[in-house]
Amino acid sequence: MVMDELYYGDRQLPDLDELDYMGDPVTPLRCKAESEETGSTFVFDGSTLSEALTRIYYGDTDVRKQVDPGLFNEISRILHDAESQGMAESGAEIPEAFACRMAEKTNGFSAFKAHRMQNDIATQLYDQNGVLKPFKQWQKDVYPMLVHHKEHWLQTEYNTAVIRARQATDWQRFEQYSDVLPNLEWMPSTSAHPGADHKTFWGTVLPISHPFWNVHRPGDRWNCKCSLSATDAPPTAAPRGDGPEDRPAPGLDNNPGVDGRLFSDTHPYITNAYEGAGQAVDGMLEPVAGKGFVPAASMKEVRTRLEKMGIGRVDTDLLSLEQANNVLDALGCYGGKLAGLKEFSAVSGRKMKEITSTKNAGACLVTRDDGYHLFFNAEGPGRSLYKAELLSHEESLKRYRTNLESLEMQLEQSELRIKIASGSIKRMLKQDASTLRDSIIKVQRKIRDRERAISSGEKPLYDVTTQMYPNIADQLKSEIHHEMGHYVDRQLGRISEKLRVKPASIYGKSAENENFAEWHAIYRMQGKKGVPTEMLEAFRKYDETDGK
Repeated sequence: MVMDELYYGDRQLPDLDELDYMGDPVTPLRCKAESEETGSTFVFDGSTLSEALTRIYYGDTDVRKQVDPGLFNEISRILHDAESQGMAESGAEIPEAFACRMAEKTNGFSAFKAHRMQNDIATQLYDQNGVLKPFKQWQKDVYPMLVHHKEHWLQTEYNTAVIRARQATDWQRFEQYSDVLPNLEWMPSTSAHPGADHKTFWGTVLPISHPFWNVHRPGDRWNCKCSLSATDAPPTAAPRGDGPEDRPAPGLDNNPGVDGRLFSDTHPYITNAYEGAGQAVDGMLEPVAGKGFVPAASMKEVRTRLEKMGIGRVDTDLLSLEQANNVLDALGCYGGKLAGLKEFSAVSGRKMKEITSTKNAGACLVTRDDGYHLFFNAEGPGRSLYKAELLSHEESLKRYRTNLESLEMQLEQSELRIKIASGSIKRMLKQDASTLRDSIIKVQRKIRDRERAISSGEKPLYDVTTQMYPNIADQLKSEIHHEMGHYVDRQLGRISEKLRVKPASIYGKSAENENFAEWHAIYRMQGKKGVPTEMLEAFRKYDETDGK
């Protein structure tokens, strides 16, 4: 049986038992591009998907009441890439406020898609007897579903997002120059083998204000490759186009150039959503980092926008434009509340070692007489500093013990060499031995912590919250939000000293101010879900201040 696709014909999102997920994928019918017209491509991060599956299987993500952050971040990243591509293809300049609105609406659609995806696969968690399937069996069972969600369906959404983002940007330009070019002409599809449904509209010329454009426009079919062109040519008669075949596809019945929505609220992800979707989406979208972010087009623009936030001195010379935009995205969460931040500088690993004693530190907030200085390790974004893996206490204990054995062996060898060495070499060996002893003490402490966690039944924690994110860009943002947590804490008079909440990570156990910073990073990256109430109140208090 051929699969009844989401974007195929009139039936939208049938029940799971009505779908043949093993069937051959069907190309969307309306205004379709033929198979040789492949369109743009993307890669859905495999590690992100694996971690999401683990969270869903073990109940860390409540699929009805929450949107899995990993799925949301990956889907929104892909669709924002499509959005950016479409805007770039247009080449028109649009108001930043409109671009932000479009990005926010794309986030909303991404959240609904993630909610649909996670609930679809969650229906397969239990066998016919109501028994939870083994994890690997469940992975195998849901794989065909995942293929359609993250490849076939998402590819159609990606291609359409590129097209509609370009058209939205074009529309902004049409309105800007409507006094010179008051009319719009419907241009034929660029597809090698276009569908017939839009042919009746080709060549139509009407004023930009004509009500016809409220009902019909290029891009109201999936993968439509028609377009509009501004012209001063005289208007034609408006085609009737009132038959059932002329209706826009669900989710594409709006004008993205007016409301900034690449996909409307009539999309089946929304109209046929699982119970709890609306609340889950609202929870995800509250303070998620990157919401509505518009990348800077140049390093000069990055520096200008950071300075407008109140930062005294900005040095991003060691960063690429992509890395600098990630910094801008993260610090944009704080608006104009950064007057106390006298400097943001991207520095080398060697410089970071001078500041923090380790070259591997991702970022650091330093207090000086004139205020706060935020340093970012420019060598960090080139590689993943953290392995995004949540280990069981037993596995962590095993690794710590192996590490301890190695350190003790190194110390033993070092002490033997000290006995026969002399002069400067002996002094150097003694220094190395002292460092090894410090490392051994730290590992021993970690071993004791894990042994206590096992005996108490404590849930495993990441060493640091930045480990939650396999994507290097997200690690970068998390590092900055952690250090900005210290900034927020100090702006509130070191409020962390008054709070006693559960640790966000192993590192969060080390000190109350570090736990505050870890929770702050989670809050900025993922929203308020799971964040202790006392922390939320503190973050809200900061948001209500002028931040100076």
